[in-house]
Amino acid sequence: MTEFTAQAILMKFSQIASFDSNVPLEDRLRGSGWLEQPPGTRGLHREWHNEEIAAVQYGRGSDSFLEVSIHTTFPDQEDPDSEERLTVEFEDKFERSLARCIHTLGSAAFVGSYGDEGFPEDVDAVMVALWPVGSGVIALNFKHEDWGVPFRITVTVGA
Repeated sequence: MTEFTAQAILMKFSQIASFDSNVPLEDRLRGSGWLEQPPGTRGLHREWHNEEIAAVQYGRGSDSFLEVSIHTTFPDQEDPDSEERLTVEFEDKFERSLARCIHTLGSAAFVGSYGDEGFPEDVDAVMVALWPVGSGVIALNFKHEDWGVPFRITVTVGA
């Protein structure tokens, strides 16, 4: 797969978010040129492709969202300090991606870290930048759910 930038994918996601809020995510995807992959491609989740971009759909209905991982790295299980180094590295990757996204999309409506005032309760991320678009929200995320799991920079669009 060609490496896509966060801002390029967020621009594609803004097309999905621009649809009327009464249109289900699946119909928004089809209307924006996304093709659903055969069932089972991503286990229990649905996978969608638009050109060379592969995105995973989590959930159904009004709680569903689409996600593309831009950067993914697993910590070194043999090196207990790797998690701390990766945290710093991924915070930096998030900030650099955010600067490029702001250049393309304009200022985000919210930028913050987990625990900050105004951090959305329904977002599972360490850091997030949100841009409301139409009836949806597009986002840049730094995700790291727990010790030993991958560090990820992702982009998402919510239903």
